[in-house]
Amino acid sequence: MNTLEIRLVTNTKELDQIYQIRTEVFVQEQQVPKDLEFDDLDNDSNHLIAKLNQQPIGCARIRQIGKNKAKLERIAILKPYRNKGYGTDITNYCINFCKTKHNTTLFLHAQTHVQKFYERFGFIEEGTIFQEAGIPHIKMIKNL
Repeated sequence: MNTLEIRLVTNTKELDQIYQIRTEVFVQEQQVPKDLEFDDLDNDSNHLIAKLNQQPIGCARIRQIGKNKAKLERIAILKPYRNKGYGTDITNYCINFCKTKHNTTLFLHAQTHVQKFYERFGFIEEGTIFQEAGIPHIKMIKNL
């Protein structure tokens, strides 16, 4: 039986594991420059790790923006584990975590090819498509 565990990162070993996931997904697969992927904002963020049968397979970063607003970032799943529902589980965990922090608004910069995925959670596009690290993105907002 596959057991998925999603929770806050609690130690430097897990932080290294999510950095490895982000390196594989964003730096290697998507060619995002390493200095853009790993920024000073990591220090002021909550990091989530997703483990399947105790193996790290996914991650996310949540940043508090002001009193009642949070930004979901760096949501990633290793390639062999995609399209199996784990992204849904991670996103739901992020939303529920933000609710416990009394946030009323969430937003993210979705890569346009996954915009429909985030729409399923009630995120609505705002503005026009823009480039981040050479990849088309759209800002999306969800009121809680």
